[in-house]
Amino acid sequence: QGVTVVLKLHQRSTGSADNTVKVLFDHGPLGMPPNAGHGHADALSVQLSIGGSALLIDPGTGSYNSGHSGLPPTGNELSWRHYFRSTAAHNTVNIGGEDQTRQLGNFLWSQNFNAQLVEQHRDQQQIALLACHDGYQRHGVRHWRGICLTIAGQLLIWDQLQGSLAGPARLHWHLGGRVEQTSAGWRLEANGFGLEIRATGGEARLYSANATSPLGWRSPGYGELQAGQTLIVEQADTDTPEWITETSCFGPEAVPDRQIPFDYSGWIRTWKQTISTFSAPPC
Repeated sequence: QGVTVVLKLHQRSTGSADNTVKVLFDHGPLGMPPNAGHGHADALSVQLSIGGSALLIDPGTGSYNSGHSGLPPTGNELSWRHYFRSTAAHNTVNIGGEDQTRQLGNFLWSQNFNAQLVEQHRDQQQIALLACHDGYQRHGVRHWRGICLTIAGQLLIWDQLQGSLAGPARLHWHLGGRVEQTSAGWRLEANGFGLEIRATGGEARLYSANATSPLGWRSPGYGELQAGQTLIVEQADTDTPEWITETSCFGPEAVPDRQIPFDYSGWIRTWKQTISTFSAPPC
């Protein structure tokens, strides 16, 4: 039905700690019809938590009011509400700085878009899903995303934009917990659980919340505000750009078996083959 899919996986444990890895993959509709009220432009966004600790996060709602007394001034009273609803405020791809569809005021949108789950595979070792949306159809672009979660606690997220770009495209990852850069990428930790993340496909830059931009801020509860960090991987290639994000979960009693190889190239080949033959209904 195109609703959010929730995936749960219990890693190997040597004790009683809750080490559930939970991944949410949003391939559902924008919001309530006909104008998608209360919706956020978050098609194909991914969230991940381990043992209840959110590491790839949804920044939240902020508040329904135009302004927010706890937020830094921006010079535009609508900008904070606009930001928390925007595509840039979610773990997905933003094209040319635009949302997947145009915002109308504080709640409505100019039009809906189509998002759908196209393919899924489940076995004892892994769960793999492929979905797409046509929110950027006005630019002649379709966004495809494939994800694969393995029993070893590894998560692959593969993104491809089908069509020619008129401007830069940015992959956003909103990060939870403590963030540090490593030789291979970034390491996130919260409450003893963590995630190693490596993102390729463009120029990667980590942004920290500051007083001049909404980027990096998060709202853990209605009307609340916390400073955070956002990883952006910008791709300027106009010929079918793609990104690969590899992550590996770890925790005090749930260390992934690094001896288990994860060859994701087979899944990417499979997804590309599906895309090449996909024709009906149009996404």
